[in-house]
Amino acid sequence: MDGYIKGWNLFNFLISPQELESIIKKFHHVEYTIRVSENYVETDPQEYIQKYKKFYEKLTSNYKFVWNKDYKLFDLNIGLSNDLSKCTYGKKFLDENDQKYYKISDFKEPSVGLSIFILFLNKDKKLFSNYSYTQFPENAIGLQMQFPKDFYYYEKENNEVIIKEEINCNNMETFNEVYKTIVSEIKNISKNLIFTIGEKEYKTSIKVSKNITNEIKNIYFMTENNCIIK
Repeated sequence: MDGYIKGWNLFNFLISPQELESIIKKFHHVEYTIRVSENYVETDPQEYIQKYKKFYEKLTSNYKFVWNKDYKLFDLNIGLSNDLSKCTYGKKFLDENDQKYYKISDFKEPSVGLSIFILFLNKDKKLFSNYSYTQFPENAIGLQMQFPKDFYYYEKENNEVIIKEEINCNNMETFNEVYKTIVSEIKNISKNLIFTIGEKEYKTSIKVSKNITNEIKNIYFMTENNCIIK
């Protein structure tokens, strides 16, 4: 049977590299968006933290990201899990170009995803956070955590899609033990990002560490749009 995801749990935040390390180092870091070598098991958490540190230092220095030059700094996609037995991979296959074997994720339960998110102001000054960082890398703000809400298995019968099983992902252990744990720990050290541009106030649900208020002011999006942090 094939399947598809309907709806996402999303959580946007910005905390320091030290704070991020203390929260996510206890979880398994796994690749799920790219192929991995045949012997791959998991990624060292320090590898991710070092990548995030480089991104964070640029982000909070009023640096304007340019995709063609800085795309490697955006390589912050990773999955988090509390149980490696759920993070299985399919049968290995040979890449005829390099003659090496690889495998692709086929997880028994989704991992919690991390990636970069941006803010975007349209011509009417409405604020959005669902645009791609490949389109507007200069508007990078922080990290987004994702986990599916529902998953549907289906089969095609006589050119019709028949739903065979519906799974509420919020009942999964990974959601409750990983996603909700991280959300709770970040909320304990953060506050909602609120800022003004001119006379207009933007109250966002983005959680920002209470310890990095001065650093947030130096993000390019904030300086470019003359944002006043509250």
